[in-house]
Order: sequence, then C-alpha cells, then structure tokens
Amino acid sequence: MSKAEILTTPKGENYLRRLFMDGEPVSSLVVVPCPIRLLGVEVSHAGIGGVNTEPEHRLKGYMARLMADTVNYMTRQGYAVSLLWGIPDFYNKFGFMPVMGDPKTSVATRDAQRAQPGPFTIREMREQDAGFVVELYNRRNRNRAASVVRDSANFSHFVRGSRWDSTARGVICEDEQSRPVG
Repeated sequence: MSKAEILTTPKGENYLRRLFMDGEPVSSLVVVPCPIRLLGVEVSHAGIGGVNTEPEHRLKGYMARLMADTVNYMTRQGYAVSLLWGIPDFYNKFGFMPVMGDPKTSVATRDAQRAQPGPFTIREMREQDAGFVVELYNRRNRNRAASVVRDSANFSHFVRGSRWDSTARGVICEDEQSRPVG
C-alpha cells in the first residue's frame, strides 16, 4: 500500500500544500489568505490557486485527496469562506460552486466616436502608485459581493491579467497636474 503525506509550507504570505505518495510529490496547490467582502462586511477568507497534478499522476484521485484535506485545513485555520478561481464546472465535485460575477464593460461604437479627448495622459504604473490603485480598487468594489479586500502593504503591481496564465500591464491615467485619477 502506498504511503500518502501532505505537507504545508509557507510561500511568502501564502501556503504551499503538496501531496506526496511514497515520498514523491504528485499534486500541489496554494492557499491564498485574503479578506473578502460579503454583504458589505469584511470576512476572513482563503482562496485556492495554482492547482496542479503531475501529468503522470493524473486521474488517480490525488487532487481529490489534497482538496478534501485542504478544505479541512482552511476550516481548522479559521477561515470563514473559501473561494477557488479556476476551471468552470471542474471544482464542483470538491464542493465549490460559482459565486463571483464575470464583469465586462462595453462602449457603443457611436459613444466612443463622440468621446472628446480630455486633458489626461496615460503612463505605465509605478510601484509608488500602489496606494492609489488599492484605494481605487477597494472603493470601486466595496459593495460587490465576494470582492477581495486589497492592502497596499501587500500590493506593488498586477501579477496576472484576466487569466491565471496571462501577464498584466498596469497603466495610470493622470490629470493636468500629474495626479493619478484612474
């Protein structure tokens, strides 16, 4: 019979959880603690990301074992809520369901054509813009269900784009006095 072991190690502010079978790492994920808002109230939360099973070990139930243990781990750690950003219709079998909206913005062509250029400039985001970006994000999302509460002490730039595997380019819109406005 194979010997299974699950190890949790700090990874920055997160926690890497790995399932080993007979000493060999087969599945892993990252627990990401961050508060979120529910009904306008900030609650403790941990998300799950970076879910992976080595190709040669897939379809053997290893991730199911690691996910079940991780949900119990997060409960023991006192997180009130757990969210998982990932593949639609895949994590339901682990007890997760979709709860967050997929926001999109569109502008009618006629409105874009009528838009008047303002006295603004666009520039690359800098590390010193973090406080402004976090404040803008938190203000914009304070009434949005399940939005993450951001903290400028832990934010300096956008790590990912709109997908887990995409990079992001942050830009700042400044007014005539070089103050960030968007």
